Order: sequence, then C-alpha cells, then structure tokens
Amino acid sequence: MFEEVKLLLAWKDKLATGPWGEWCYRPGELPHVKYSQTVEDFIREVELFVYDQPQLNLENYQLILSQAQVDVETVTDLSNLSPQVLLAALVRIIKREEFSEGYILRFLQNRLIVDILVELAQKLSSTTEKKYMFCQVEFIPDAPLYTYLCDDETIKEGDEVVVPVGPNEEMHIVKVKKIIYATAANAPYPFERCKKVIDKLETRVDLAVVEENIFTVTSQAVDALDTLIGTFRLKQDGRPLAIECLEACFSKTHENQRGTLIFKAARPNVCLTDPGVYLCLDNTPKVEILEKITQSLGGVGNEWQKIELRSVNDLEMQLEEATDLAKVELKFEAKHDVAVLWLDYFISADGITVYFSEGEEKNE
Repeated sequence: MFEEVKLLLAWKDKLATGPWGEWCYRPGELPHVKYSQTVEDFIREVELFVYDQPQLNLENYQLILSQAQVDVETVTDLSNLSPQVLLAALVRIIKREEFSEGYILRFLQNRLIVDILVELAQKLSSTTEKKYMFCQVEFIPDAPLYTYLCDDETIKEGDEVVVPVGPNEEMHIVKVKKIIYATAANAPYPFERCKKVIDKLETRVDLAVVEENIFTVTSQAVDALDTLIGTFRLKQDGRPLAIECLEACFSKTHENQRGTLIFKAARPNVCLTDPGVYLCLDNTPKVEILEKITQSLGGVGNEWQKIELRSVNDLEMQLEEATDLAKVELKFEAKHDVAVLWLDYFISADGITVYFSEGEEKNE
C-alpha cells in the first residue's frame, strides 16, 4: 500500500504551515473560505486518489469509520488506527466541506490533517529505516506547534526544553506538547530543516529549602533559581534566558543566614553586559523573618523597578533602602564583558544585604 499512498503523503510537509485560506465576507454572498492554491491542489489529489484506488473502498468512508468506531470530530489518538481508517478519516474531512463551509480549514488549523498524514507515513514506512525522535513544542498557548529533532529520549510531553530559534540561534524555553518517532522521509517537518533540541530544562533549582551547612549544586540549566531572598531569572529583551548555576553554598548561624551563588547564562557566548540582558530578582518572602522585614519596610510592591548599575565593581544593594522594593531588574554596564556573576547575600534581624561582583567561571 505504501507505493499507492506515497504521493499523497508528500503533502504533509506542504500543509505543515499556513496560510491555508481565509474567510470571505461580501455583501449579497454567504460567508465562504477561499483556500490557498496548495490546499485546493491537495483536495483534488485526495479526490483523485479515491477514484484511482477502488480496492481501498474509500467511497464507503462513512462505513469504514463507523465499523472502527471513529469520530473525526473527537478523535485524538491516531496510533491505534489502521491505514485504511486513517485514509477514510481524511476523505471524510475533504467530503464534509460540501456541507459545512470551512470544515477543511478547521482541521488544518488543529493539525489533524497533517497528523493523519504523518501517522500514515509512520505506519507504512519500512521497519528497517532508522526512526528519529521529534518534539513538537509550544511557544504560545494554543498556537501552532513547532518541530525539533531530539536526541534525549528521557524527554516527555509536558517537559520544558531549550531550543534554538531564528538565524541567530536565539535560545528559548518552550514546553513539549507531543513526541513523534518517524523516519527522515516521513518526518512531521522537512528533516533537513529541523533544528535540534539543545537541552532538557529542569523548571527551577529550589535552593531555598537548604538552610544550613554547605550545599553545592551540580551545574545545570534552569529557568529560575529559588533562594531565601527570592527568585532569580535572566532575561534578554524581555524574554527568558536559561540560567546555569555553577555553585551554590549556604551557611547559617543563630544570628544570620548567608548564601553565595555563582551563575551565568546557559547559552554560550552570552554576557551579562550584553544589550538587553537583565538579572531579575523577585523578592517574595518565603520565611517568617523575611515577612517581618518586608512588613517593617512598608510591605512589598507589585511593580518592577530597574536599577542602573554603573560598574560591576560597585554593585551593592540593600533592600532596606527601598521601602516598596519587591521586584528588581539589574542591568550590568561594564567596560568589558561579564559572563559569570558572583552573588553574596546576608539575612539578619537588621535586614537583607545583597552584594554583586564579577566571578571566575568554575570549570568542572
């Protein structure tokens, strides 16, 4: 059957991205969809396929779907459907357009048509061909998914990963919505154009749970560092950057709590002094003493406050000096690149003091 369906499967790449068509509203006419030429050609290809392959009995697509107890409107798992049922579902979508304007557009937008073609390709491909792992990721909720190659088979749906975007390979943190295994020929996106997932991202390192003795964190990329004095994040032009904690040590006495962090951007060649790069501190009270401190300062505010720091050699900030300081963006301006930051903070009954300076990168 593979040779018979091969031409039809070629459309999965052409239909992977829009525009597929648009609604037209004109006086005196019923609303209708004007499909793109690609979609129009695909519709004719499906109709011709049904005519040229009578042995598949796709004229009786309704019966095939009924016997398989498959409802195109609600089906989500295609993995257990036979190739004939998948083809019948595809034909049903195409035929339904005659009675329901915009029906095909709906299933292009929710990706069911492409998913059917991808599933068909997987089922009909040779079992001897190498299969690759693809992650389909979400940048914006309910927006179209983007496909990346992946070498880490521990990654699963719902995980956050770091992926490259655009010609400059900007690193973004995205959520995995779907995992697909397919050959290069049957990839859900043209194989030669697929970029690779850079790394699996642990959502955050929770350092705030450690209150005494010494604790050293294994170097890893995360989207945030939770500490007793708040959550640290890196941003570039308002977008999150993965942060890598090289070292974290804490000590506690009956008088104060001290923490030392050494961290950098997880993306190679990113400096903290690059344009648009900010270190963000969300100072959310997490223990009773911090709650008392912030209350004595007049409570915490809700707005970000940006502090322009003249040089990394003079980076001292005492939270007691800002009565409504809850969130701070720190921008580092120096005459040379600063890739690694050293942070030392003290918590005592008198308040919180945070010191920043350049740090030397620790080589594992």
